[in-house]
Amino acid sequence: MSSTPQPSPSKAAAMTTSPLLKVAVVETKAHMRHLIDLLVVGYLPTNPVSLYLNLEVPELHKRKSLINRLVLFVAPRSTVYVIDMLDLEVAFSTHGSQGGRHQTLKSILESVHVPKAVFDARKVCAALSRLQDIDKTDEHAAIPSIAMRNIHDVQLMELATRESTKSKQYLASWDECILTAGDGSVTSACELPTYQPVPLLFDPRLLQLPVLWANYHAKLTEPGGEMAFWMHMC
Repeated sequence: MSSTPQPSPSKAAAMTTSPLLKVAVVETKAHMRHLIDLLVVGYLPTNPVSLYLNLEVPELHKRKSLINRLVLFVAPRSTVYVIDMLDLEVAFSTHGSQGGRHQTLKSILESVHVPKAVFDARKVCAALSRLQDIDKTDEHAAIPSIAMRNIHDVQLMELATRESTKSKQYLASWDECILTAGDGSVTSACELPTYQPVPLLFDPRLLQLPVLWANYHAKLTEPGGEMAFWMHMC
């Protein structure tokens, strides 16, 4: 057994490594209504952050859209929602059917009251803000762009907590953050693709975002700390 010290697992870490992790593929309007209701009606804490997002970009020769899938990890429910983006208009404009009747995925992403955590907010915000750039011959050309708000950029949180003796002239990669501040459930980046049960549906590194967020947030908010909490607002 290795004697190398590992970061202390947090409650968030326990969520990500639970064998009870559920994965739901959201493909229809009914699926979207159910998801919106869950996000709006179900109590989801804002501290720690409950929603962790990642976007997957398609192969250019297969799809004209800038986004293939939007993957949402609802950490308190240990559930990953893989939102198929084939029909962008339906995905972003569908309202809930119960308490979420006045909400859509677009309004949730743009809400200042709902914190969302991502890794590298530049990529996520750029893709969502450029939805109108889809080829005008495409049937989904009228989709409005999305301006995400209340974003916690985990990549910037790492930069803010990096030791003063280390250079801050570069941003750490996702793999680097996992290996240095993850929950110890993986020992190398090459293990990630096969670590979770359904690797082909989403990037399994998403499951480590709650762990990274918790570790960096603890450092940024510790008593007597001089660093302010860094949050990237797109």
